[in-house]
Amino acid sequence: MELEMNTGNIHEIIDFYKKLSKDILYFFTDHNHLILDISDSLLSLTGLTKELATGKSFDELFKTNTGFDNPPGPKEVFFNTGQTTYHFTVQSSLFCDNKTNETCRLFILSDITELKKRETEYLQEIEVKKKFFSLIAHDLKGPVSTILGLSRFLLEESENYGDEQLSDIATTIYRVSENTHNLILNLLEWSRIQAGKLSMNPVMIPLKSFTKNVLTVIQVQAESKNIDILLDYPPNLKVFADENMLESVIRNLVSNAIKFSYPDGSITIKAEKTGDFITLTVSDKGKGIAESEKNKLFVSGLNYSTTGTQDEKGTGIGLILCKEFIEQHHGRIWFESREGEGSNFHFTIPGSAKVFSSD
Repeated sequence: MELEMNTGNIHEIIDFYKKLSKDILYFFTDHNHLILDISDSLLSLTGLTKELATGKSFDELFKTNTGFDNPPGPKEVFFNTGQTTYHFTVQSSLFCDNKTNETCRLFILSDITELKKRETEYLQEIEVKKKFFSLIAHDLKGPVSTILGLSRFLLEESENYGDEQLSDIATTIYRVSENTHNLILNLLEWSRIQAGKLSMNPVMIPLKSFTKNVLTVIQVQAESKNIDILLDYPPNLKVFADENMLESVIRNLVSNAIKFSYPDGSITIKAEKTGDFITLTVSDKGKGIAESEKNKLFVSGLNYSTTGTQDEKGTGIGLILCKEFIEQHHGRIWFESREGEGSNFHFTIPGSAKVFSSD
């Protein structure tokens, strides 16, 4: 807050603060609000020089949403070096020279940059938790209700139905359970990314055998729609990747391809070496993506999803995870799609540790 007016010789006051402490962040302005003097500690922190700062107005150097006279009290300001933004709280005192009656103002700054950073991180964590619990409430409620309802039906009414009808119910329960399981996996991976707790441990991976192992997890999903999954890989192809991240990428892209494929169709996963990277392509001949929807896939994430050919639901998290994991491998992801004809999703992954050598 601003103190009451003090009197004294302005030059003596400035000299006093220079000697008081080398660590105090301060500057003085004259009656025209131009900087008279600035502490070495503030110059060092911001990268300014005394020549550059002296004679400048407060507003030329620092940004604030309020003035210093109205309303009174501490203010928050920031200074941008071009690379770093420093945040400060500022309090001021007004001085009057007892000989010349000229006034000057002393501004004392407190560096709150780290505090603002933690505040931002805290608010982001709160927002992540809100989204996370919203997703759980919205996207798990429906599937769980379906499973409970069908399970109760089997318990109470199964003796009144034949084997074929019971098999259909069991298939529905399995399909809903599988989609829910994939959703939970994606939610957990997404929450770990947001919390900054996802570690990356790349190793050399034999791609074909690894892909086959991933496909066993989602094979029943493909079989339920009678969809064949074909691998087109060169022999002995290896990638340098984090196993958990690569599994998530392949699982999500192939699950999406199954979701948007029509029954009795096929999906092809092709791999080829392109320089230091391996390019993988997941292709389907399904419903494709409308032109108006293409720009939403990797940016809307949690708010955007479409239903599959058999009304399969999703959240849109899967593709966001894919993009995040691929970019952590210095790769990229892109796609081509025509509505009614199908989609090709491509991504690149390192073929060796060489790609990470500059990290």
